[in-house]
Amino acid sequence: MKRIICLFLIVSSLLFLFSCGKTDENVDNNDSINNKDIDLIELQSKILDLVKEDEPLTIDKSSIADLYYFDNSLLDDSFGIITMEGSFPGEMIVCKAKSADDAKTISASFENKLADIKVQSKNYDEVNFQLAQTCKVVVIGKYVSFFVHAKHSEMEKLFEDSFK
Repeated sequence: MKRIICLFLIVSSLLFLFSCGKTDENVDNNDSINNKDIDLIELQSKILDLVKEDEPLTIDKSSIADLYYFDNSLLDDSFGIITMEGSFPGEMIVCKAKSADDAKTISASFENKLADIKVQSKNYDEVNFQLAQTCKVVVIGKYVSFFVHAKHSEMEKLFEDSFK
């Protein structure tokens, strides 16, 4: 019986991971946007103002790569903010990859992390499970954003507006 349950969990986890892959709707292929640089310091400041957290944890480029399991050499620049607001930390990460292919690799790592959050929260944290269902990874050109936070929609808008 234990083997059947384990097999079922493995198969359902794999199906879940494959069904949560990045879709083309999250990728903007407009050449003028793909080549635009944005001010990550300004975007980070706006997100911190939105979050209003007393002591957020900021994480550097190499720590982001380590935490999300991709090679640090893929990154040109980035910022990361972690807050603790419940069972799961709020994660606000924006990366500038060295190339569009590198952005796809980083995006896949973030998608895997989001899938993990969904699986982990499903059985014991309904609020974060529902939140994770609405979060997404957004890729614009060489930039990748990953926001898992109650205000993720506003953060995604700030990210997207940075390219206008």
